[in-house]
Amino acid sequence: MSERKRDQRQYDLIQQYLPGLILNTILKIVNDLGDPYTARPSLGGMTAYPPRAMAAVCIVMEAERKTYRKMVGHLRNNRDTVAKIGLRKIPSKSTIARAYGLIPDRYLAEVHRRVICEISAGSVAGDSTGYSDSSFVRWYDVRTDSVKTKRGWVKLHSIIDIQTRVVLDYLVTASNVADIIGLRSMLARFEGGAGHFCLDSAYLARDVCSAISKMGMVPRIKPKSNTIHNAFGSQAWREMVDLSVQDPDTFKSEYHQRSIIEAVFGAIKKMYGNHTRCHKPENQRYDS
Repeated sequence: MSERKRDQRQYDLIQQYLPGLILNTILKIVNDLGDPYTARPSLGGMTAYPPRAMAAVCIVMEAERKTYRKMVGHLRNNRDTVAKIGLRKIPSKSTIARAYGLIPDRYLAEVHRRVICEISAGSVAGDSTGYSDSSFVRWYDVRTDSVKTKRGWVKLHSIIDIQTRVVLDYLVTASNVADIIGLRSMLARFEGGAGHFCLDSAYLARDVCSAISKMGMVPRIKPKSNTIHNAFGSQAWREMVDLSVQDPDTFKSEYHQRSIIEAVFGAIKKMYGNHTRCHKPENQRYDS
């Protein structure tokens, strides 16, 4: 293994300061957007629990996938975070729940969109991974004249920022949904950036290259052995394929940034497990 791959100091530094980076970004965006709701006496009024501060608490809770109880414990263990958010005292579980119910969905969606634009450092990577569920799929195999069974699973499609390892967008689908279909759904709402968009050959398509180019990014998708450079209306496709043929070393150095997403998937599964315990499809999207 090379020294460059073995050196994890930059990654450790990012992990050390990433929570503070996300919190500062959230606070900046919340202050720019203003109050998400009008303060009510049941929430302690403007002095005790300002709407912007409670919005920041709810958004941090969402970002770190915490329950109301765990969020209260997190605030108790991090008094500096409480002071930075602007709270005079730590809210209870019920207070956080009431505030979360008052915040409009469009407000949360706008904060999410702006956080992605602020944190994203440029180049991104996309891929998918599977999570097994508690169901079993049965089918008849005509070759062996028998019924076979295997555990069912759902698919998680993700886009991450290569430098910070932050998941910028994700989509949970059924296992039979192709990778490229999940990516097309995410591209329709993804804001984009200014760097490379790295994908493996499962996403190789001219319309994908064109969509990435329209976002201001440069597609870097691994070509197949029979890939031709004919654009058929996609100039981004031609430029990408020509680079892979004329200067393969440069193309590989840019494309192989994609491999970091496998480490992100590994870290997520190590932390949260590689299976979902929910039976209903709508709940599996939140549990995955």
